[in-house]
Amino acid sequence: MPRFRSTLNTLCLAAWPGLPFVWRQGSTFGLIVALGFGAILNGLLLCDFVWTEVASPQFVRWTWGLLAAVWIASVVAAVQRWPGDFEHFTKTGPRDLFPAALIEYLQGNWYETEQACRKLLRTNPRDAEASLLLASALRAAERYQEATKQLDRLGQWTTAVKWLREIDQERARITLAVAEHAETECETSDATATDEASPDEKQVELRRAA
Repeated sequence: MPRFRSTLNTLCLAAWPGLPFVWRQGSTFGLIVALGFGAILNGLLLCDFVWTEVASPQFVRWTWGLLAAVWIASVVAAVQRWPGDFEHFTKTGPRDLFPAALIEYLQGNWYETEQACRKLLRTNPRDAEASLLLASALRAAERYQEATKQLDRLGQWTTAVKWLREIDQERARITLAVAEHAETECETSDATATDEASPDEKQVELRRAA
């Protein structure tokens, strides 16, 4: 459902040229396109229905055609820029992999989760949900450096703004897991060193303890 709502929102934004790029990236060029499209559209409506004597009918028709071409190009650009958001409308093939990846994660299948998430990211390189789930799977597989790098990349995306709290929580889990892992390794090395100590050393330690 959240993905469908995201798709619907993007489709509505794409109906106005330049607006998706303003909304998602804060693009100045997108703002200029959006304002220019609005100004031309208003002018055409006035020339076509109110001030019919201002421009010739042929000029108005040509301008309507140009405006339609700009609108189509804008929709195509939005679909190419965010393909994952339009998959409900542009794909009739395999179902969305994210629910399957989430199930694999909940079952503790880290490798399968990673493969599904990477496939999602190949389709939509800025899929914040898939990227966050991938980082969680890497952390669970004790690949802490890779998980941290994945979160670093995710934090730079505009699509990750609504996931900032989850990103911080995942970073905290990685920090805790690294500390616990280091502590476990330290205890294991101490135990190994004790087992490898000579009988004389063990006797000395016992005497000191007594």
